[in-house]
Amino acid sequence: MALAILIAPAANAKLLFKKMGTRVIMSVIFGVLFIFLGIWLAYTLNTAAGAMIVLVAVIFYVATYIATSIKLRKKIR
Repeated sequence: MALAILIAPAANAKLLFKKMGTRVIMSVIFGVLFIFLGIWLAYTLNTAAGAMIVLVAVIFYVATYIATSIKLRKKIR
């Protein structure tokens, strides 16, 4: 779980940004966002906080991956 919390923000930033400096800054912002949103959802839904943080990060990654894939497909055509 700790590994997912470290890797997910960086993976999301890599999908969205090309410059390394921007990736680092956005990775930190994504990490903080995932943690706050995951803790809030865990409190609201009365579930485990760590699992909810990872779930939020994974859902965001999947959504970002799908959106960038669609964008690339439209660019190729």
